[in-house]
Amino acid sequence: MVMGRGETVSARSPSPKKWTPFFGSERNRYEQENEAAESKPRKKYTEEFKRSVIDHWRSSGKSAVQVAQEFGVNIWNLRDWKRQYGR
Repeated sequence: MVMGRGETVSARSPSPKKWTPFFGSERNRYEQENEAAESKPRKKYTEEFKRSVIDHWRSSGKSAVQVAQEFGVNIWNLRDWKRQYGR
């Protein structure tokens, strides 16, 4: 039996439950992740640093993952910097 949008009653469920996009503690975890992402200041790197990381990457023969971990930067930063400075 359907009671309304998102509310159902069945033989297995003694009480109607309202549908939500989050289940249990997932909502809290989602809110915490968003709050953490919003409160983190964005890292800024100098052009000199970016160029030195790309030069190191090109000359070392290491993978992007290895270089990103070595310098503590995100792999996507490396790939963007390579497009900008590593021609």
